[in-house]
Amino acid sequence: FPTRRSSDLRKVLVALQAACALTLVCTSFELIQSFQNLMRVNPGFDASHLLTLHVALPESRYKEAALCNHFFASLTDRLGHLPGVDGAASINMLPVQAAGYNGDVQVPGLPPHSPAFFAEYRWITGDYFRTMHIALVRGRNFLPDELSGGHRAVIINQTMARALWRDRDPTGWSIELNESDVLRNVSYTVIGVAQDVRQSGLDVPARSEIEFPLSTMPEPLTNQVVAIRTLLPELTTVAAVRQEVRRLEPGAAVFDVNTMQKVLMSSYSVSYTRILSLLLSSFAIL
Repeated sequence: FPTRRSSDLRKVLVALQAACALTLVCTSFELIQSFQNLMRVNPGFDASHLLTLHVALPESRYKEAALCNHFFASLTDRLGHLPGVDGAASINMLPVQAAGYNGDVQVPGLPPHSPAFFAEYRWITGDYFRTMHIALVRGRNFLPDELSGGHRAVIINQTMARALWRDRDPTGWSIELNESDVLRNVSYTVIGVAQDVRQSGLDVPARSEIEFPLSTMPEPLTNQVVAIRTLLPELTTVAAVRQEVRRLEPGAAVFDVNTMQKVLMSSYSVSYTRILSLLLSSFAIL
């Protein structure tokens, strides 16, 4: 015959099993809800009809910034005139894929900000915002003399505008980089504010970001990501793009050719893994 003690033990085990089952159900529901919320996140650009690829120049021949900058400006201009292409641009780090090229900034006339403040640095060619369908919420796009480096201008994102200027209009203000010797104490004028773009995953809020014309980069960037807005299915333009790259520089490498939709799906997968790991870790603690 079962003793009272064993009966009480069974009741405790049943209660524990029920609690674990309820926790697992709640965790699964939370996971599904989190992923559904993730799918509704606006990345800040239009991923449809967008082809992306990396182009790496031979470093032995491109030791000067001016050579690199001229190559990518020429390449994106040529690609933008291909049949079935509506725009082309380059950037040093593609949205939702990477972050970490950053540094501090100073804004003369504003109170000192937190020492922990950093802004992401992005160097782009001229048609970037139109190619990516990134909206400008204040100010304007770069003018030709700004794209050529004749006048030092930058476009910042909404997060940076809120962090430093709060409710004020940042256009017309000057900023200075507090970075390496080649970038330190150089003044740039803010000419516009762009919609926030997710930099390192859809589950990570946008960080402060500054877009510079590539022509103002004083160090050679031999590896850039090229984005191409197409009117045709994206992959049908790959052969023509490779041909244009070879015409300008036979030694250049083209790799990581993907549609932006595929890049986004990879980001969904990475973000999903982060959420799953977090929830399962919480469940393990329980």
